[in-house]
Amino acid sequence: MREKKTKAGQFIIELQEWRSIMALIACCITLACTSVCVIWAVVRHMEGGEGPMHAFRYFTTLSNSLTFFAAGFIFPYAINGIRMKRLIYPRWLSLVHYSGTVCTTLTFVFAMVFILPYNKEMALGGSNFFLHLICPIAVLISFMMVESSYEYRKKDTLICLIPLMMYSILYTTKVVVIGEVNGGWPDMYMLNTFLPFYLSFPAVWLLALAISFGINRFSSFLFKKRQNDMLFSLNRYIDPVELKLEVYELGRLYGTCDDENDLSIPYDLLKQLAGHYTEGTTLDELFRMYTAGLLAGVNEKEKEAE
Repeated sequence: MREKKTKAGQFIIELQEWRSIMALIACCITLACTSVCVIWAVVRHMEGGEGPMHAFRYFTTLSNSLTFFAAGFIFPYAINGIRMKRLIYPRWLSLVHYSGTVCTTLTFVFAMVFILPYNKEMALGGSNFFLHLICPIAVLISFMMVESSYEYRKKDTLICLIPLMMYSILYTTKVVVIGEVNGGWPDMYMLNTFLPFYLSFPAVWLLALAISFGINRFSSFLFKKRQNDMLFSLNRYIDPVELKLEVYELGRLYGTCDDENDLSIPYDLLKQLAGHYTEGTTLDELFRMYTAGLLAGVNEKEKEAE
């Protein structure tokens, strides 16, 4: 964090830009790891004489693919966040990212606890070393690096398990109902090897719930810590009068950079700042300062275009 004040309007802008840079780095980590792992898994199955889609029977491959697509969709928002000095993307996308992280973490725990003691090659052999170990760890770390504007709710703990529920239905149908001898799937995860399905499936779901809840709580802890750190930094360097100038300059920046049809008000940020600076600053005042800066920025851009 800087040790001295910069010119008016720069401090909040710098804090917002840093969030976008961290998100971009995290997305790059996720995209690199998951793409390499999934491609390697597909190639391995093709070399074994199986079709390329055979790799997508495995929950490991599907969960890594889910995180790949989530990071891929967040990537342009991070790029735009660096340009606009504000990282924001839809809540549904944040939940997809959360869900993918829970799923990959589940594959890591399941492989290390249940598969590794009985089949080391299946747990960590070949591409599984990256699919079951390296990639889930990298995805989990990168997920914690992405600072979205959302704090996950308790019900999100269940919502993010929808992909697991869908796969559980598919796996049960293919393995239990149809069976391998009738053209279904083999029991790839050995869920019926040491325990009957009616015991192993609830155990897996309890494990998934514990992982989802743990990631939810830790992510919420980091979310609050980052917000508190930002407010502490603002309180250390900026008084209420300077804060209004900062908000004005932030609005002016958006007005000069953004398309007129995409102009928006960062309500969450302004509300948080107003709640922190309880003396000398109200939410109405910050709104007025921001919109004044926004209009000033739009006018500047129009004059430059003439």
